[in-house]
This record gives sequence, structure tokens and C-alpha cells, in this order.
Amino acid sequence: FAVAVNRDGAIYAWGNNSMGQLGINKLEQKNSFVQVGTGLNWESIGADGYTPLAIKTDKSVWSWGTNTSGQMGDGTVVSKNFPVQITSISNIKTVSAAAPNHALAIKTDGSLWAWGNNYYGQLGLSDLTDRSSPVQVGALTNWSSISCGDYYTTVIKTDGTLWSWGYNNVGQLGISNTADRSSPVQVLQPSINSPIRYTYLQSKELTSTNNEILATSKIDNRIFQSSPSELPTVDPTATWKSIGSGMEHFVGIKTDGTAWSLGNNSYGQLGISNLTYKSSLVQIGSRSDWKKVYC
Repeated sequence: FAVAVNRDGAIYAWGNNSMGQLGINKLEQKNSFVQVGTGLNWESIGADGYTPLAIKTDKSVWSWGTNTSGQMGDGTVVSKNFPVQITSISNIKTVSAAAPNHALAIKTDGSLWAWGNNYYGQLGLSDLTDRSSPVQVGALTNWSSISCGDYYTTVIKTDGTLWSWGYNNVGQLGISNTADRSSPVQVLQPSINSPIRYTYLQSKELTSTNNEILATSKIDNRIFQSSPSELPTVDPTATWKSIGSGMEHFVGIKTDGTAWSLGNNSYGQLGISNLTYKSSLVQIGSRSDWKKVYC
């Protein structure tokens, strides 16, 4: 199915409507667009799976569709085939929803809020409990943009740093392992341009010039060689402007225009000319003219 906002501020929807995701107060499938209600004050939409989220010009947020895990955020687990306001939050700047039933929103004050399914900790609340109403993620107010994937979440802060949490079965969190996380963790950025001094080699046996074994860290089948205090962490110079979270893969664009990806690559969705999974970021080609991405 699809939903769209036109220049007049009206929402239109079409396609599959088995879960009421078109928001037209019925379950009829539509093969041409039909208006959702009569309002002309809609501003933006975040839709995936069967539960659209929409923001009005007054910064209120509304939802409809399936609600089995509380992903509508209206304090219930009852599905609705018409828009319902999430009354417990206001002043919403942006929203993102994911197919497996979780959603996040950033308020105009920069605070981050989450609700819905939390089976893998994808709400970032340091637990695995579902929420049917929005709950603030931590106390920070420096969140900038969101992209929800299948059971995981990626978010950019106002300083341009990239953070993730939730399901990590194929390394989609970008933290160089496959451990799930239920609270925000910064995405690792191995980079030879980083002030962190290290080199990476294809060898499994690493020694210094005096034959001393150095501390190592294996990331994406590469062995990073460094002293124990210099193991790769994050690139403090990396800043991000656009992110997209797919089913089990991530693609992001930095402010320098380069594109990076990680996670599941069984269909070549990472764009790196092979089918190798990645648990840390890898650059997509050498171009630096990318502007926006969506997965």
C-alpha cells in the first residue's frame, strides 16, 4: 500500500487494506487513490508495515492500521482503520515506523520517543517490554533524524554522530559484532583517516617489528593491528546527513557526500560489488555526490 500528502495538505492512500492501513474507515482494497478523511492540515507521513504515522501542521501525530503490539501509540492494542491522535505527545518534528511494529518520533525540542514492539530492544529503553504509548528514550534532547528497520533503529544526533540499537543478527547495528542492544550505542567507523592510529591487514598472525604480539580486533574478517589503547572505536570526524534502515541492512550518507552501508548483503543490497555481510561500515564506491537515501 501507499500513502501520500499533496500540496493542499490532504492525505491519499491506495493498495492493500487488509489491516485498515489505508485509514478510510473500511477494509476495502483500493487500486486508485482515495482521500483519508477530509482534513487539509497534514504535513508529513512515516509509513511502513501496516501502521502509518502522520504529522499535522499543528505538530500533533496520528496513526492507524494494525496495533497488535501497541505500535499505534494510542495506549491500546486495538487496531483502527481510521486516524487516531496519539494524545500523550505533541510538538512532533519527525516520525519513523517499521514493518515489525515499532515506531519512534523526535519532538521539536530534540527529545526522542518510542513505542510498539520491543522484542529485541528496538525501542532503546534498556528493556524488552512492549509499549502502547510513547516513552522517552533517555533524557537527551539532541536527536536529529530517525530510520526504523526490522526490529532495529538508527538515529542521527545533532552533532552528526550515528547511533543504533535493537536486533543485530547480521551486524546491522554497525558495532562490529552481532550482539543485540536495548539502549543506544554509537555506530563504529573504522577509518584510516581517523585520529585513532591503527592499520588493518589480511594476516591472522600479527607481530610488531620486534616480534611482539600486538592486541588485535577482528572486524568483517579484517584484523586490526594496534596497541591495546588504540583499538578501533569510532571516527570522531564522521558526521551523517541521511540514513535508511532496511530489513536487515543500513545505508547512510555522510555530510561529505560519501555513502556507506552495513548488515545483510545476501542480495547485494550493500552495493559493495560482493555478497559479503558487514558488521561495520564500508564505503559504497568512491563517489562523494550522494544527497539522500531510503531503504
